[in-house]
Amino acid sequence: MNILDPFAGTGTFISRLIASDCIQPEDLARKYAGELHANEITLLAYYIASVNIEMTYREFGAASEFTPFNGMVFGDTFEARELYERPPLAGLFADNNERMANQNDKDIQVIMGNPPWSIGQANQNDNNKNRVYPGLRERIRTTYAAASGVKSQKSLYDSYIQSIRMASDRVQKSEGGGVIALVTNGGFIDSETAAGVRKCLMREFHDVYCLNLRGNAKGSGDIRQREGGNVFGSGTKTGVAILMLVKKPGDVNGKSMLHYHEVDDYLTKEEKLAYLSESRKSSVAWRNITPDEHGDWIAQRDAEFGGLVPLYGGDGAVFNLNSLGIVTNRDAWTYNFSQDALSGNTKRMMEFFNANIPTDDPNWPASDFKRTRKSDRRAKTADGRMEHDTSKIVPSMYRAFSKQYAYFDKSAVEEVYQQERIYPTTEHKNLGIAISNKDATNAFSCLMTNVLPNLSTLAASTGSSTRYLPFYKYRISVRTGGGGG
Repeated sequence: MNILDPFAGTGTFISRLIASDCIQPEDLARKYAGELHANEITLLAYYIASVNIEMTYREFGAASEFTPFNGMVFGDTFEARELYERPPLAGLFADNNERMANQNDKDIQVIMGNPPWSIGQANQNDNNKNRVYPGLRERIRTTYAAASGVKSQKSLYDSYIQSIRMASDRVQKSEGGGVIALVTNGGFIDSETAAGVRKCLMREFHDVYCLNLRGNAKGSGDIRQREGGNVFGSGTKTGVAILMLVKKPGDVNGKSMLHYHEVDDYLTKEEKLAYLSESRKSSVAWRNITPDEHGDWIAQRDAEFGGLVPLYGGDGAVFNLNSLGIVTNRDAWTYNFSQDALSGNTKRMMEFFNANIPTDDPNWPASDFKRTRKSDRRAKTADGRMEHDTSKIVPSMYRAFSKQYAYFDKSAVEEVYQQERIYPTTEHKNLGIAISNKDATNAFSCLMTNVLPNLSTLAASTGSSTRYLPFYKYRISVRTGGGGG
């Protein structure tokens, strides 16, 4: 049985496996020589992992002399599968690529580890975009995304979701089945976008075990307190889960079972770690759950709600126009309590932008301008210059009960969504209800306002957004005046 840790870090998982009693002493030499595999893309961690695994084997393997670990590979696990036929830099890393090719040819039956968690860079100034893996992206598109049935699917291409997809495909190629065990982001458990992930897991595996360690720090008030501490400490604000997937020989054919358990409310980091340590000695109190037709695992929706008139977004909805609040991605320049200060800030920002175009790779300091994908595209266009216009300064509900002035123009902000149809000019008046969007991590709230809303007007964290339901919609679509109601 071949075992792979695709994201080895410092080799903790393989080292612990060697030191445990999971491998019989008479089998350890064989496993170490050709059935244990680990990949790591960071060079320093790669060397540390190699040393840790080799030293652990020397201690527990009863070897008379030092034995190098030939299952350690320096490389990107995702890329290794994409470039299976043409390993990168073969001339420079011939031995390393030979080990990777050997691993690719193996019948991997167990995959375990702690995959990376990243949905993408927050700021173009970082110049640190996630790599794109076309084959893996296509697999997610045709499986998780296709089964989700939601419009916003960006989070489905988070690194940890890619890891689940990669591991699932790899194990399912084994005729004898296999097991996946990942310590990962717990966001897939109940998010609307990840419904397709949950559906596919139940279609592809006979048994799905999910131990929800919680610890999501993106909420507020009692909701945040109930989540308790994070097992990784302050290093992450995202809840953590241990996901274990079992594929038996043969097709699933509707025979899948979901086994779920979540830790109690208010537990500290130390209490959760103690629980995990104790769980090694006694079984977890798994609860068998039958997912509903929507892919819900927990907090399953009431079917009766499907017969109600939708508030927005469906046939016969009460509001046939709705919009998220605007996203500037540069609030420091485009929001202010003072109109004069806002005018000065936006004017300086635009002058800096105009002075640095056209360019293919602007290296702008974050203190002068926050780069985004949209601004980079604009910088490459013939008419990309920004023109300052004080008439674009409008009142805005920045946060609940906190009005500020905003510079409302597509050239200066990242997304306006449908707000140009709601507040086309300062002369067009409107009323609307701002409500917590479906992605909210805080308790539901609503607020009526007569000024432009922000994406985070009612959000208690960066993981939530605000949706706006207007009384009027205007036929004009650009902020140039005129138009009817």
